[in-house]
Amino acid sequence: MQPKRILLVGVTSAIAEQLGRLLASRGAALYLTGRDSNRLQQIADDLQVRGACQVCTEELDITQVTSMRGLVARADAALAGLDTVILAAGLLPDQQRINWDAELLRLTMEVN
Repeated sequence: MQPKRILLVGVTSAIAEQLGRLLASRGAALYLTGRDSNRLQQIADDLQVRGACQVCTEELDITQVTSMRGLVARADAALAGLDTVILAAGLLPDQQRINWDAELLRLTMEVN
């Protein structure tokens, strides 16, 4: 049986990292994205050790729409197909700040 091929957007968040560990333990092929390139590589290395059959990474900032263009196609090409896409990225700004910062509110609404 072919391993599941999964695009996991936002793997540098704590919840997504744990999900990546679960998927890796099941032998999945993973295409991982995150903003912090150093943390992204650490997670990728960890998931490889935990059993992922393939791990590809892409530094990606979801607040930049242009960086999102073509993401699914790049992941599809790298993994020779996709079975699942998981969007685990988002913004969680300080509540007091978002109450008074219209631009931050707009960005948070767009991203989430």
